[in-house]
Amino acid sequence: KLTKGTHKIRVAYFENMGEEEFSLGWSGPGLPGGLNWLTPRAKKEKGKKKEGFPSIPIVAPQGEATVYRNFIEGTTARGIGVGYDGGVNLAFSADNMAVELIWTGQFMDGGRHWTNRGQGRAAPAGVRVLQVSKGPAFAVLESQTTPWPSTYEEGLKPRFRGYVLNAKQEPTFFYSLGPLEVTDSPAPVPEGPALTRTINIAAGEDGPKNLYFRVVEGWPMTELASHRFDIAGQAVVEISQAGTGQPSLRNGTELIVPLLLKKGDNTITLTYTWN
Repeated sequence: KLTKGTHKIRVAYFENMGEEEFSLGWSGPGLPGGLNWLTPRAKKEKGKKKEGFPSIPIVAPQGEATVYRNFIEGTTARGIGVGYDGGVNLAFSADNMAVELIWTGQFMDGGRHWTNRGQGRAAPAGVRVLQVSKGPAFAVLESQTTPWPSTYEEGLKPRFRGYVLNAKQEPTFFYSLGPLEVTDSPAPVPEGPALTRTINIAAGEDGPKNLYFRVVEGWPMTELASHRFDIAGQAVVEISQAGTGQPSLRNGTELIVPLLLKKGDNTITLTYTWN
């Protein structure tokens, strides 16, 4: 019986012999169905071969984030999953330089990849999963009606430069797009469920003109206010007005925004809030 707030639970366990197991899980009103296991729960049945994979939930420590680098369904082979304390999660593509997946609830289940040699792609373990981006996240367009390219052009050739963790183990991603140097810092919003993404672009005098950023692709969207859009009734995305021009909603399913780059540092922020 827990009161409102944060509670620490400590489990002490000693195993002498016999390969016994223990499990820790929780259930309750307002939580996704059934028991949610914090530790692997493998059932052994004598004489019967166990099929599938054991459940190995990956959970962010209290007050910190956790990173999962493996094959994640819905993003590229170089996808990097990040689960934040508070039940918001994302997958970043180090190929496309984009946050491609966002979701709430549980983060990932490592059972598929951490059993034997591992195989295939693991789907996000949570709910309200939105694939908000596919392909290049940035492009140079002649106008707002120019089709979005399927690959990065030579002038914006991407190069992933890794990531750095802060004290909360939250990553900031570093990458370059041609002459542009970019830092990309996602973070959870305490009063969420919500995520912010702060993108800083360092540009020189020869920076690309007519640079656009694709915010969301592939979901029906409606404009709620200037720089604020509903995504399929599941979430709302808000784009900072500083550093950006007027967003364009194309065919009702593709949201792009022009970036007003000046010499030096340029910062834009995106906030995703689930309904």
